[in-house]
Amino acid sequence: MNQKAVSAGRQTCLSGRQGFSQLILMIVIGATLVFGGGSFWYYQQSAEQDIKSAPETQAIPESSPAPAEPPKQQTSTIPVPAATKEPIPRAIPKPSFAPTSAPKLTPAVAPAPTPPPLPPAPVLPPPPLLINGKTLEVRLAEAHDRLHTSGSGDNVRQNFPDIALVYTDDGAGAPFPSDIIPFNYYYSSEADTTFSICKPERTTFICKGKLDRLIKRGDLDSGRCELTPLLSGDPRL
Repeated sequence: MNQKAVSAGRQTCLSGRQGFSQLILMIVIGATLVFGGGSFWYYQQSAEQDIKSAPETQAIPESSPAPAEPPKQQTSTIPVPAATKEPIPRAIPKPSFAPTSAPKLTPAVAPAPTPPPLPPAPVLPPPPLLINGKTLEVRLAEAHDRLHTSGSGDNVRQNFPDIALVYTDDGAGAPFPSDIIPFNYYYSSEADTTFSICKPERTTFICKGKLDRLIKRGDLDSGRCELTPLLSGDPRL
C-alpha cells in the first residue's frame, strides 16, 4: 500500500516536472519570437528613416537618340568604256645607202710662238783681290816707286805671293860684281808682270808680260820695261 502510494507520488512528481519543463520551453520560444520580431521591426524603421533623410538624387537624363542619317541617294553608274591603247609605231630601219654624218673636224690650234732666247747674262769681272789690304794697281805702283831700293825685293814677294822663278841671269859677259849676281826673273800671273831681283834682294827692272829669257834692247825700247840705271851700262843690251 505504501509502495503504491510512493510510486504514485513519484509519477505525480515526474509528471509535474515534465509539465513545468514544457512551460519553460514555451516561454523561451515565445521570448525568442518576440525579441526577433522586435529587432526586425527596429531595423525596418531605421531603414525607412534613412531612405527618407537621404537627398533626392538627380534624375539622369536619358540620352537623346542620335539623329537618323538621311537615306543615301543611289547614284546611277554609267559604264565607261575601257581606254584602248594606241598602237606604237615601229621604227623603220634606215636604208643602207643613207648618208652618214660627216665626222667632226677639230680646228687646228696654232702652236704658241717660241719666245726669243734670252741674251746671255753679262759676265761680271771678279771682285778685286786685296792682298795686305791693297788692290793690284796699288801694289804695282808701289813696286815701281820702290825700284832698286832697300827691301824692294821683299816687298814684291809680300805683295805678289804668286810669283814664280822663270829665268836666271848669272851675269856672264858683264862687268857686275859677284855680290849682286845672279839676277832672278820672277813672273806674277796675277799682275802679268816680270820682276828682276838681284842677290841683295833689290829689284833691277819691272817688265809688263812674261819674260823668261835675257832682257834685250828691244824690250827697253818697247816701253814695257822700267830699268834701273845700274843696268844701263850692260854691254849685252
